[in-house]
Amino acid sequence: MIVLNNLMPEHKALLAGQARTSLVRIAFFELVLDAAPLQIVLIFVVLGLFPDREAALYITAVVLLLLRAAFFLLNRVRASGGSALARQARGA
Repeated sequence: MIVLNNLMPEHKALLAGQARTSLVRIAFFELVLDAAPLQIVLIFVVLGLFPDREAALYITAVVLLLLRAAFFLLNRVRASGGSALARQARGA
């Protein structure tokens, strides 16, 4: 999904703008705060390493996915210049 999303022209423009501002921040979020914990949690569930805590691991995976979606949407709104209501208030 990430690869397909990165192929979209509007996402490429968003990534290019973000890369100019803070490549380190993006790499840190994507690798350390996002991808690694989510993958670790799902690997624990698939391998059955903690069968007594599977429900908690599933909830953790859902929360991490929701945080990822929120961060993505926040960046989309920031890249587009704010919400439609904020643009209207500025007179744009």
